[in-house]
Amino acid sequence: MPNPVSIIISPYCSILLQVLLFHGIKTTGWSLYFPLLKPHNNLARTRNIHSTRHLKMSSCMLPPTSSSLKDFVQHYKSSLNDGGCANKVVNLFLGNEAADADSIFSAFCYGYHSWLKANQNQIHNPSSVHSSTWRKEVFIPLTFVKAADLSLRAELQIILNKVDLNTRDLLLAEQFLSSTSINSSKIAEADKVCITLLDHNALSPQFESSILGIMNREKVEVVEIIDHHCDEQAHIHIQGRKRRIAFESEPSLKALTGSCCTLVHEAIVEDGGVITRDMAVPLLGVILLDTLNMDPAAHKGTDRDQIVLNEIKGTLNMDSSKINTFFDELSNAKTDPKLWESLTVCESLRFDYKKFPAVNRCSGNTISIGFSSVLLPIDRFCEKQRLKEEILDYMNNCGIDCLVIMFFFIHKQSNQPTRELIVVERASTARLSAHLVNHVGSLELTPHTRFPSIDFNSVGCVVSAFNQGNIKFSRKQVAPIVVEYFEKNIDH
Repeated sequence: MPNPVSIIISPYCSILLQVLLFHGIKTTGWSLYFPLLKPHNNLARTRNIHSTRHLKMSSCMLPPTSSSLKDFVQHYKSSLNDGGCANKVVNLFLGNEAADADSIFSAFCYGYHSWLKANQNQIHNPSSVHSSTWRKEVFIPLTFVKAADLSLRAELQIILNKVDLNTRDLLLAEQFLSSTSINSSKIAEADKVCITLLDHNALSPQFESSILGIMNREKVEVVEIIDHHCDEQAHIHIQGRKRRIAFESEPSLKALTGSCCTLVHEAIVEDGGVITRDMAVPLLGVILLDTLNMDPAAHKGTDRDQIVLNEIKGTLNMDSSKINTFFDELSNAKTDPKLWESLTVCESLRFDYKKFPAVNRCSGNTISIGFSSVLLPIDRFCEKQRLKEEILDYMNNCGIDCLVIMFFFIHKQSNQPTRELIVVERASTARLSAHLVNHVGSLELTPHTRFPSIDFNSVGCVVSAFNQGNIKFSRKQVAPIVVEYFEKNIDH
C-alpha cells in the first residue's frame, strides 16, 4: 500500500519542480531530461516561429526519474521476456522497409515519446485509469534493416553512439517475426497489437502476412500514421491528427517536409511532449541528412524542416559550426565512396530498397516494382563484378517485374547534387522507360552516354539508363508515377 504522506506531498513536489524549471532554476533530478532545455526561451521561440504550435509545459513535465532512452530500450527488451506481453496491448512503431535513418529514428523517437507519456501518467496518477492502462501496455519500435547489413550503416552507428546506444539495441523485424522467433510467441500472447506507421502510410503485405500469422486479424489494428510520401489511401479509418501525411498529390507530387523526423518533432510538441536530448540528437542528425543540411541546391528541405531545426538547435545549444560538423560526420559516413565501391551489386541494391505493387484497374493483374537508391554514379556502379547476373538474381529473389535504380551523388566537377536512373523491365512490360522520358514536367531524362552495352535481351529483360535533369524528383515523386503507369498499362 502506498505511503499516505507521499500521496499528499508528491503533487506539490511536482508543481514546485515545474515552477522552478519554468523560471530556469535547475534541480539535480531534472538534469537527465533537461540538461540543455530552457523552457521560457523555448516557449517564446516556438510561439514566434509557428503560431499554430505551442508547448504545453504544464502537461508535459516529467518528475525526476531515470526514464532515459536506455531505459526505453530496457523496457521493450524486458517486455519480450518473462511473459511481458501476455494480456497486454502491444504498441508497434514501424518505419518503412527501406530502413533508412529517417524510418528507424522516427519510429524510435515516437515510440520513446509514447512510452514517456504513458510513464508520466503512471507517476502522476498511480491509481488513475491512464495508469492502469499503462501497466498493460508495451511500446516497441521495429526496424526493417537486415542484421547482415547493420555493419554497413555507419551513420546509424554514429547517431546511436551519441545517445549511448548501439546497433544491438535495435529490434529487427526479421528476428522479431520469424517463424522460429521466441519474440513471435511472446507477441501472440498479447490482447491486441496497435501499429503506428512512420515514414510510410500503408502496412506492407509482407509485414501484414507475418503479423497475421501469429495474431487474429481482429486483434491487429493500424492506429496512427506519420509520413511524407504520397497517400496510398490505405487505413482510411484513420483521420484527423492521427493521420499526418505531409504530401501534395498530383500535379505537384511534392513532399511538404524533407524528413519524417520533422513530422515526429511536430507531433511530439503538439501532443504536449518535451523534446529531450535523447530525442533531439537523433532527430537533428536525420533531418540534416535528409535535407543535406538545408542545401538549397538539393531541393530537399522545406520551411517546416527549417523551423524544427531551429528549435532543436536551441534545445541542444548548438551553433552553426557544430551543426555543420555533425552533418559532415554523418554525410561522409553514409556516402563514403570506399564503402559503396566495396559493396556487391546485391548489397548496393538492398541498402535502401522499397517494393510497390501496382494493380491494373481493368484486368486486376498485379505487377511488382522495386526501387533502389544508390549513392554512386552509374558508371562506377557498372564497374562492379557480375552486374547483369546479380541484378537478375536480385529481381528474382525480390519477386519483382521491374527494377528502378535511382542514383544520387555530388558531382566532382560541379560540386552539385546529381541524379541518374536505370530502369530494368521484363520484356513483356517494357514500355515504362518511354513513358518516363515523355512524362511532361517531371524527370527531364536524357540518355546516359557512359552506360556500358550489356545484353539483357537474352534473359528476357530490357534495360535503359538516363541522366535525370530534375533533381527534385526522388523516389517519393517517381514511385507514384511508375505505379500509376502500371495500374493503367499492365499487359500480361
